[in-house]
Amino acid sequence: MAALTGQTIGTSYEQLLHVDTDGGGNSTTLVPVKDGDNGTTFSLELATTSIAIGATHKLYFDGGGDTYIQESSANVLDLFVGGSEVFNCSSGLITFNQDSEDRDFRIESNGQANMFFVNGGDDRIGIGTIGTNGVLEVKGQAANEPVISVDGSSTNGFSLLADNYTTGESLMTLGISYSSGAAVLSSTVKPDAAATYTHADGWESSMDGVSNKGSAVVVDGIDGSISFWNGTSAAANTPGTTRALEECMRVDHTGYIGIGLSNPTARLQVYETGGADYAMKMSNTGNNADRGGIYQQIGANDGSGTTYYILGADGDGSTVGHLSNISGTFATVDSSDIRLKEDVVDTSINGLNLVNAMKVRDFKWKKSGDTSTAGFIANELKEVFPSAVTGTADATFEYVVSEAVDAKYDIDGNLVEAAQAEVTRTEIDPMCIARDTLVPVLVKAVQELAAKVTALENA
Repeated sequence: MAALTGQTIGTSYEQLLHVDTDGGGNSTTLVPVKDGDNGTTFSLELATTSIAIGATHKLYFDGGGDTYIQESSANVLDLFVGGSEVFNCSSGLITFNQDSEDRDFRIESNGQANMFFVNGGDDRIGIGTIGTNGVLEVKGQAANEPVISVDGSSTNGFSLLADNYTTGESLMTLGISYSSGAAVLSSTVKPDAAATYTHADGWESSMDGVSNKGSAVVVDGIDGSISFWNGTSAAANTPGTTRALEECMRVDHTGYIGIGLSNPTARLQVYETGGADYAMKMSNTGNNADRGGIYQQIGANDGSGTTYYILGADGDGSTVGHLSNISGTFATVDSSDIRLKEDVVDTSINGLNLVNAMKVRDFKWKKSGDTSTAGFIANELKEVFPSAVTGTADATFEYVVSEAVDAKYDIDGNLVEAAQAEVTRTEIDPMCIARDTLVPVLVKAVQELAAKVTALENA
């Protein structure tokens, strides 16, 4: 190597790089770096406080291999490691593992190595763990602390959507929200769009155009109640729209249960407004005579006093009768207070003639084969004393053997169980006899006989 004494690099050696000074020489203006003869411009640009490389050019970290940073397009920055894109950042989106490689992502806190962990190979997310159980696994870090704590405003909380979209439909949507101190668990059947859960005049739930159904469970932290809401519509609605739900059952803070009403006044209270049906039905079938119905254990231990087992009232709440224990006698009791009656006169019936016209029969029941001695036939008794008979000759009713069932699908949208139509059966709607109404007739007949006896005795 030649000595530099008495010489300068600029005059004695060939120039290797050339940097323009035409940018003004200030600290912010970038100027290009060229080769020594000022003929080829490189990717690098310099200023006294900045360094830049050309658009879409690459900044390598392994001598020109496969690990580099690049602005792949305007305002889009990419980081490649080992030839695959691990980081992509644009003005509106940041993406990790852009090439969907089997690559994990981990955030470490001061005391937890896996504070947030994306398990790339198994498609799992772990919080406080590497995440192996379920799509999201959250592991608590300290005793006596909640694993998840959500603090919403006074009108909202958070929602969980467990959706499996198949041809535009969601298998189930579960929402949890907060309104006026109540946590709401809501679900829908196959909503075609995202569900919404709000509270105005009633709870609302998303519904679809097939089942037109929605439901909600409201856990109210203010009044300490749990209520159940649902709603159906005969007419199809636009999929994904909401409809108001009606409350169908409530358990209040005292443990009282109301079905069909929100303010029960007894341990169990059922309210029904539908016509031509019953408020409550019970069944214990199985073709065995020992299958009981309702068991009641009430009243005094020695059976004394009057205990109402069943109290019957009319539509406005007035008592019409009761099934009672009266000092050891189990009796059917009718309301008969003079204050409830008017136009009271002696009966005009001829009790003895009616009794003599009544046909007392022995017969066998078709269904069981059991024989009854000394009974009535309702059809025959109606011709003699219609007041003792209810029902119409040859009447029938339709009995539901099994309810209709919607089709069931698995999480992949495959049919698991086909839909089933409602199954009905036609039964006899029998004529019946109210035996208590015959007592006044028998009393009248005895009175007439007593009068005849007295007349004969006085003749």
